[in-house]
Amino acid sequence: SASTTTSPTHSTQPSEPPTPSPDHTVPVVVLVGRGALAEPLRQNTHTQTQTRTQTDSSQAANRAVATAQLDSIQQHTIQHCSEATEGINAERSLTGVLTKAEQDKTR
Repeated sequence: SASTTTSPTHSTQPSEPPTPSPDHTVPVVVLVGRGALAEPLRQNTHTQTQTRTQTDSSQAANRAVATAQLDSIQQHTIQHCSEATEGINAERSLTGVLTKAEQDKTR
């Protein structure tokens, strides 16, 4: 009798990571002196400082505009209150004159 053997199509062994081919490039970390890093760091710091300064001056300009608007609103409010007070005083004065006229008429 002939015996047949079947090999499993899927391996039960965990798959190994593929080994890199000879032309595979591996990133290499190169240590450089402090001088080489100083310039990019200085430029980065300068850019951050410039951005911060622009943001600060922009915020200062916004505060100046808001303050001017508040001052304007305050001036208008004072003016309206003053006009309203004058109107109330005039009304009281007129009421007083009318009341006195009524009293004089009834005498």
